[in-house]
Amino acid sequence: MTSPGSVTAPNVAVHLSYESNKPPPHPGPQWTRFVCLSDTHSKCFAVPPGDVLLHSGDLSSFGRVGQLKVTMDWINDLPHPIKVPSLFLLICAYSLQLSLDSNWYENNWPAFHRQKENAEITKSLMIGDEARHSHVIYLEYSSVEIQAKHGGRKWKVYGSPGTPWFGGWAFNYERGQEAQSCFPHETVSLTHGPPVNVLDTVHNGTHAGCIEMMRRLEEIRPTLHVFGHIHEDRGVKVHPWSPPQSESGLTGRHQTIFVNAANMPSGRKAAKVKKQGVNPVIGGPGFQPILVDLFDPVDGADV
Repeated sequence: MTSPGSVTAPNVAVHLSYESNKPPPHPGPQWTRFVCLSDTHSKCFAVPPGDVLLHSGDLSSFGRVGQLKVTMDWINDLPHPIKVPSLFLLICAYSLQLSLDSNWYENNWPAFHRQKENAEITKSLMIGDEARHSHVIYLEYSSVEIQAKHGGRKWKVYGSPGTPWFGGWAFNYERGQEAQSCFPHETVSLTHGPPVNVLDTVHNGTHAGCIEMMRRLEEIRPTLHVFGHIHEDRGVKVHPWSPPQSESGLTGRHQTIFVNAANMPSGRKAAKVKKQGVNPVIGGPGFQPILVDLFDPVDGADV
């Protein structure tokens, strides 16, 4: 199920577009709101309140420390109710933060930067004191367990920056190498790139997503999978799995909510906004943060 404006399914409500100064209200204490961002490329814009902020990569324009600092200052200083202690800001690494992929950067930095960036400063922006005080959790092939409210369910989130080779950027891998071994059985997965045939179509009609990732996702069936990378195919898809199955003690989730949260306008969707007399900008109308509301009863039952 896909929709340009909103998506509803049992225990799920997703909002893709809304008035920036009047986002849909939080559905209540029995729900957790995930605010999804991606491909913000050093731009700052209005972010609605929510319980968990997910950013799936490309925070900077070209991987420079100054560009990343602009984004992290924005995230750390967001003046919304989302800055309460129960908010978690989960960020995965990404192809355009070049120096975070240290081995790749050592061999490739002259092709991208006039001067070599300081990888330690880059990392400190993601995991240093200011980030920790703002409840930022940086995920790079790693998992974390969070609880958005007292007595609510514990969300296990896995974050991966890897994408199949696409332009020779950082964290690229040869197709067939990564997804089978890396993806654990978590409730939420956060990657920079998409799985194949799910909101992964580029300008020329090619599907740029990862085949192996899709195979692994069918095995683990996360409740929510958030990514970006392919700007022109931003959107939401509720994907049913059939038949339901159980693996390693899982209850057998029957669907996954896939979110391409790219905030960078591109392709036909950007052209459509322009035809409406609106200048398409990062995080602007049609490219706002995507809001995912998941039912989260106090007893912590699975969705």
